[in-house]
Amino acid sequence: MILTMSILFSCKGQMQIAKKISRNIWKENVSFSQSKKAKKNEKLAFKYRNELLKKGVLDFISVEKKLYILEGYDFETDIVYVTIWNKKDSISFSYNDKGLKLSDEVFISQKLKGLLSVWNLEAVKSYAKGERAITGGLDMYITCYITNRTGNIEKVIRDSFQQFDDLDW
Repeated sequence: MILTMSILFSCKGQMQIAKKISRNIWKENVSFSQSKKAKKNEKLAFKYRNELLKKGVLDFISVEKKLYILEGYDFETDIVYVTIWNKKDSISFSYNDKGLKLSDEVFISQKLKGLLSVWNLEAVKSYAKGERAITGGLDMYITCYITNRTGNIEKVIRDSFQQFDDLDW
């Protein structure tokens, strides 16, 4: 009985921390965003992250200090493709103002995920040029959130890969 209660409170505590992390990501990204479109997309991202938290598929974000979010925006379809991961788990989904769609498709390779996880951006760019696989015609944004045990964001590291970065003009 005590073990069951302990597990229940632990899960509830992790869910609260995951919600706090999601809220803090929203605050951080809204203050970082420059355009109205980016702010609108971040509002949608926050809404859909909360939906995924309620479904229990995003609760892994509270158990590791580093959380990575890779986002790709398709200007033609207005769809945002997202992969969120840490050492424990990952999830891929897409969204726009019409809805959220979980994806069985992995938006990035394990090799690329590994390079991004150690923040080796030169290797990522080299890999992207060789494979032409990182952007797929999308502007990609990678963010690493470093959180503490209470869900506060201690540090944010960002970079982007534009769809035309690998062209030699």
